Amino acid sequence: MLGKLFAFLNPAPKKAGPQFLNLADNATGQEATPVKKKSTKPQLSAIEILERKYGEMTQAEIAETSEFMDKKDFRFYDYLLGASESTREVNALEKKILVDTNKMLSRPEVMVQHLPQLPQSITQLKSMLDNQNFKLDEFSEIVKREPALASHMVKVANSPMYNHSGKEIANLGHAFMLIGAEGVKEHILMRFFKQLLNIRPIYFKMFGAKIWDHSLSTAMLAKKIAAAKGLNQETAYLNGLVHDIGKIMIFQLMVNAFRSASPDESPNSLVFKKLLNDKSMQISVMVVKEWQMPEAIINSVTDLALSLKRPVKTQMGRVLYEANLVSELVMMHETQPLAPEQYLEIGKTASLSDAATDTLFKSVVAEGN
Repeated sequence: MLGKLFAFLNPAPKKAGPQFLNLADNATGQEATPVKKKSTKPQLSAIEILERKYGEMTQAEIAETSEFMDKKDFRFYDYLLGASESTREVNALEKKILVDTNKMLSRPEVMVQHLPQLPQSITQLKSMLDNQNFKLDEFSEIVKREPALASHMVKVANSPMYNHSGKEIANLGHAFMLIGAEGVKEHILMRFFKQLLNIRPIYFKMFGAKIWDHSLSTAMLAKKIAAAKGLNQETAYLNGLVHDIGKIMIFQLMVNAFRSASPDESPNSLVFKKLLNDKSMQISVMVVKEWQMPEAIINSVTDLALSLKRPVKTQMGRVLYEANLVSELVMMHETQPLAPEQYLEIGKTASLSDAATDTLFKSVVAEGN
């Protein structure tokens, strides 16, 4: 036993491998110096290694996805990105976006780097969402710590929507009283998410604006449907705003990729849209968890992400599912209208609630008659 312990503490020296000698030194009688053998393997940067790894993953995903594409499930992406020119092939721009997206999904530290930081006011708001004893004066103190946000709320209070008297409002407390607790929360969240989509390039500015419009309309629809079902309207509204944060983050990757892309390339193949749909929802789930949102919101966004694979499990998840579907149909109606009976059939197949069906009917079906 002592011998084994001694051998473990004092291992025998490793045998030296073959030495490559410097013959010029040896010829002069000097001590030969080892010469390192040059590697013929190409040296890759850390970024190139990642691109190889995740690029291979993406190629496999593309091949798998192309086997079961169904165009009708991705009509909303035609609205966002334009009609698909290819169903099964992706261009260099799309490949780069998918590689970067896979990095984000596979390496949490990369996702955190791209993650928008919640302002302190919204961090505080999260803890207030489930508090039945919400106090507006406490919320006012939080907003005062962010002058830009406080100025925005005073501007909102002076808008025709709230200020019917026309008398100027300069006091933050007065502004909050006029807008109300619910309105304050909604406008702060709206301001934060809209800032995430403030991108200059025209193509992506249009895409970002569409995502924003969809998020906002989903939030308002979710609030309406939740009210009809007797559920928490504030949580439903926040669900609608955050459910597409994954698209917002991929949207930012698209902007970066577009800077080095060929002018002839655009991200609108059907395979890309399928992967965008799947991956954006995965990222949304990751983000709401990273932000430590209330469990009801995490469960709702997860329900929506898995809605193509399994039935929705929670009541709030059902509200978000209906609001998202109706919002997509209403927005698509502007450029890709369906016959009234088609909308009714979609509503029936999705088992939409009365509130969701009523909104859909008023927005698109009645208009078509």
